[in-house]
Amino acid sequence: MIHFILIIIGTVVVFYISNRSFTNKSDFDNENDNNLSSKQWWEKRRTRFNVGLIVAGFFSFVLYVILGATLIMPYDEEFEITLFTTVFQGFGYLFMMLIANMFYNLGYYVDKNYNKTNSITFRKRLFNCGFWFSFALPFIIPFLIVLQYLVEFSGNK
Repeated sequence: MIHFILIIIGTVVVFYISNRSFTNKSDFDNENDNNLSSKQWWEKRRTRFNVGLIVAGFFSFVLYVILGATLIMPYDEEFEITLFTTVFQGFGYLFMMLIANMFYNLGYYVDKNYNKTNSITFRKRLFNCGFWFSFALPFIIPFLIVLQYLVEFSGNK
């Protein structure tokens, strides 16, 4: 029961942090953005993108630990969470953040080639789609933990 409360609290914190940073009018909807080139606009938001990836990575790892310890560990003796595996997964996540930043450049490419009217609304929607997709990707691993439990171990109670 405590695990589910922690999951709910973590989810609320993530959405509070992300919504607060996106709804701050002076931060995201700055009137000076109309004067920025497409490349400058995208570079200005790269830090926000990376912070979102860090927050998503942290909470998805916490969820992975909670779900793995609760659902998998009682049935699978080989499932373990050690300092080595944590550090290894951390470096793996940093590598994946590097790849995500390379894909972030696709936002600028799409904006440059398909936003012929230089629409700020187009840019914001494109950024939000890419941001939330990238934010959701790390949560696939905890989802797979639940799926593994349902497929392999749910009948072993």
